Amino acid sequence: MKRLIIILLSLGVVMGCGKKKEDVTVTKTDVAVKQKTGETTDSTEKRIETTKEDEGKSTFEENRGSGNRNTQEYVNLKSSETSSKIGSYALVTGYVADVVIREKVAYLNFDGKYPKNTFTAVIFPDKFEMFGDLTAFKNRTVEVKGKIGQYGGKPQIILNNKNQIKILK
Repeated sequence: MKRLIIILLSLGVVMGCGKKKEDVTVTKTDVAVKQKTGETTDSTEKRIETTKEDEGKSTFEENRGSGNRNTQEYVNLKSSETSSKIGSYALVTGYVADVVIREKVAYLNFDGKYPKNTFTAVIFPDKFEMFGDLTAFKNRTVEVKGKIGQYGGKPQIILNNKNQIKILK
């Protein structure tokens, strides 16, 4: 009975998700039922299938800290192309022209110094140590990944994890 309820709830969640970018099947079985039938006693099995719909997208697995792994599609963009993609998850490539470190925030300004920059990667002080010497990104071509937001009319990605940035050259 519990198994049927879990399956129905899982189907309801999957069917009610709206636009489908990935098919997710989650199966949870009662340990006692498996022990009676002689099956293995794994309490949760999870399978994620992702379909690549567009050529310009990359797929990354992100560790969200809770042990769960989520697959997210990222659009590949140049830093100068980000203003039309607010709200998208993107892998942004560009030249860091300036690094500004303040008490409450650090800015990696792409393609020019503020206010002529086209895009900004933002790091807050509680994450400064995680990224090390931020000036190492200045005058380098880098990739940043994350959700493109907007602040003061400029596109930005807030960096919370060192895995979100990589120096290319």
